[in-house]
Amino acid sequence: MATTTPRYAPLARKIHDAESERLVGVFWREHDVFRRSIAEREGRPDWVFYEGPPTANGLPGVHHVAARLTKDIACRYKTMTGHRVLRKAGWDTHGLPVERSVEKQLGIQGREAIEAYGLEAFNAKCRESVWACKAEWDEFTERLGYWVDLDDPYITYQDRYIESVWWILSRFAAEGLLYRGHKVVPYCPSCGTPLSSHETASGYRTVEDPSIFVKLKAADADEHFLTWTTTPWTLPSNVALAVGADHDYVRVRHGDDVLILAEARLGVLDADVATEVLDRCKGRDLLGRRYEQLFPLLAVPDGKEAFKIVAADFVTLDSGSAFGNAGDGPRDSRARARGHACKDPFATPTSRGTGGLDLEASGHQTADCGHGGGTGFLVVRLQEHVVTHTPQCGRRDLRRRDPARLS
Repeated sequence: MATTTPRYAPLARKIHDAESERLVGVFWREHDVFRRSIAEREGRPDWVFYEGPPTANGLPGVHHVAARLTKDIACRYKTMTGHRVLRKAGWDTHGLPVERSVEKQLGIQGREAIEAYGLEAFNAKCRESVWACKAEWDEFTERLGYWVDLDDPYITYQDRYIESVWWILSRFAAEGLLYRGHKVVPYCPSCGTPLSSHETASGYRTVEDPSIFVKLKAADADEHFLTWTTTPWTLPSNVALAVGADHDYVRVRHGDDVLILAEARLGVLDADVATEVLDRCKGRDLLGRRYEQLFPLLAVPDGKEAFKIVAADFVTLDSGSAFGNAGDGPRDSRARARGHACKDPFATPTSRGTGGLDLEASGHQTADCGHGGGTGFLVVRLQEHVVTHTPQCGRRDLRRRDPARLS
C-alpha cells in the first residue's frame, strides 16, 4: 500500500510543552529582551500603548487571554515595523465591582450602610481590595508572554492619574469641544449612584410584570389615545406618547368611547362591545397632537414642550396598541428629543428638590404631592403579565438572595 509523504516534517514535540514556554520566559528575563526592544529603537517613531486596565481584585479569565493576545499582536507588529513601542500597564481601582467585593467582606449592604461604616474607612478597605489578586495577574501576564511595563503602571486612584484626566478635559474645554447636554442614565436607589452602560448591560433580568391599557384624553377633541405600557409605575413621569410613523392607525367608536390605536391592534379591544371604524391615518399624521397630562403634579418648565405625540422606532405592531408611554427612560429621552418634547426630567433624585418632585436619592418621596386627580388618565384594564428584559443593578441580586440585608 502506497504511503503519502507529509508535505512538512512534524514540529518537535518539545517546543509545545509548558517547560519550553517557561524557558522562553527565562531567556527573555535574563537578556532583558522587552526593555531592549524599546531601548534599541531610541529615535525611531513612537507608538504608545496604554492598556485598558483590569481590576486586580478578581482573578483573570479566559476572556482576558483573548484580549491580551490581540493587544500583544498589535504591539509586536508595530515593533517589527521599526517603531519604538512604549507599553504602559494600568490598574482599574474604581467602580461598583470593588465596592461590592468590600461590602461582602464587611457584611454590609447599600449606601446607608457604607455611610454608617464610614466613607474614609470604607475607601481604605477598597484600596486594599483592589490588589487582592495582583500576584496572580503578574504570573498570568508572564505566562502569557504578554509584554507590558508592570514596573511603572498607571493606577486610577492615584492623584497623578486623576489630575491628568482632568487636565485632558480642561484642554477639551479650552478648544470648545465640551458642551452641556442632558442624558438619562439608569440609577440604582440601593447604591445611590448612576450605573454605567456596562453595568446595566451585564445586569439584565427576565421578569414578569403586569401591563395596562390606559386612555389619554386628546387636548383638541373628545377622544382618547389608547396607550399600552409594561411599566405602569413610570406613568407619573410621562411626558410624551410614541407612535410608529409608518404604522396604520384607526379612529374607532368603541361603546361610548372614541379611541385611536393601531389598526393591526384592534384585537385588544373588548370583543363584546361594538366597534365602528370612523377614520384611518398614518402615524405621521398624529405627530404633534397633544393630550391632557396624566398626573397634573408639575407644570411644564418655561420654554419646554410636553404631552405631545412623537415618532419612535421602538413602537411595534406585535403587542399593545402601538401607542407607547414615553417617560424619562434612556430610550424615551431619545424619542422625545427627536420630537422636541420636554427634554428635562421632571424628577431629580435629591432630598432638597429641584423644582420637580421631592425625592430622596433612595427614590422615596419626601413630601405629599397628592394623587393628581387628572381627567386625562383612565385605566381601561389590566393586561396579563408580560415577560420583559429589565436592567437591574447587580446589588439587587445580592439583596434578593439575602433579604436580611435589606435596609
